[in-house]
Amino acid sequence: MMYIYAGLLLLVAKREINEDNLRKILLAAGITVDEERLKAAVNLFKSMDEKTLKGMEDEIVKEKQTKKEVKEEQQQIPVVATEQSQEQQEEEGEEVEIVEDEDSV
Repeated sequence: MMYIYAGLLLLVAKREINEDNLRKILLAAGITVDEERLKAAVNLFKSMDEKTLKGMEDEIVKEKQTKKEVKEEQQQIPVVATEQSQEQQEEEGEEVEIVEDEDSV
């Protein structure tokens, strides 16, 4: 799978998927390169038509965007909950003490 992931990385980076580029990615990740697997992975990508490769690239980009959106939503949840809690306390006539995080100051 590492060879496929390396190939997908090259695909998204819009770099040619060949033995040299794939080898560089694997070596940079500290992976010992098996020449047979390397050739098989390159042949696999070369056997795919442009439409298939474009579809794979689009799915990777779409998944990355979705993960980014989910992360942004998750970061907003505690803030919303805190604001709701303060509003509830104010409605109930309780005194509200606003404490700022050290990070936000």
